[in-house]
Amino acid sequence: MTNLAPQTMYQPERQGLPAPFKEWPVVTISSKFQIAIPRPIRQSLQLRPGQQFQIIQFENQIILIPLKPLPQLRGFLKGIETNIDREGDRI
Repeated sequence: MTNLAPQTMYQPERQGLPAPFKEWPVVTISSKFQIAIPRPIRQSLQLRPGQQFQIIQFENQIILIPLKPLPQLRGFLKGIETNIDREGDRI
């Protein structure tokens, strides 16, 4: 495998992207195929060491969904609107 100098390494074009995408951090896969989740994201999602994730491949994307223990999910739907207008044949 050829080592590329940082200035010749592939960098995604970020200039044409909307503002939130320009500010997203870039991570590197280690030789053990590991990545480090940047601190602002860990803090924002309140991630802890040992936390598990559901991993989903969608086209050319990898999506990580943090799994939370059932007791921690208690009440997360509190206040949700339950009155849904339904068509007459759906009652």
